[in-house]
Amino acid sequence: MASPPGSEPSGAPAMQKVVGVEKLCIECNSFDFANPIFGLDPPVAVQLIADSSAAIPPDFVFGDVIIRDNYARYLEDDFALVILGYGFDVQGARNLIVRDNMIESSLPVPVKFSMCGRISYFDNRNPDGELIPFVDPVTGKEKEEYETPAEGALVLACFYNH
Repeated sequence: MASPPGSEPSGAPAMQKVVGVEKLCIECNSFDFANPIFGLDPPVAVQLIADSSAAIPPDFVFGDVIIRDNYARYLEDDFALVILGYGFDVQGARNLIVRDNMIESSLPVPVKFSMCGRISYFDNRNPDGELIPFVDPVTGKEKEEYETPAEGALVLACFYNH
């Protein structure tokens, strides 16, 4: 390790260990949100955390991550607006696939992503069957899923055939 220009060597080099996973599949699980203790962050079913300095392309902390067919809900169906639980919070994944999950949350968008490379997000729903929107972490805008335009096309096709 080199010292910054104009400074004396400090003697012992500083090091930081980065721990990650190359391939991770979180599939067919059931997660329960409980009331958090005062002062703590909201509960999260699946949380992958990366240091922002270690999670920049091409050096992602997590490689290929798949989160599918999971069910995140309130403990004993105790749906309360005061429990702001996130389904997933993923930081620093190179390739991320999030699909076919059921997330019960009082948050309008219970999924957070940051510092990720390629994200594939499809057919995640709440218990009422409504699609949970994918919010692009870069632009902050919702991206439309295939089902939404397909439903619109089906309705229009029914009107035009009669």
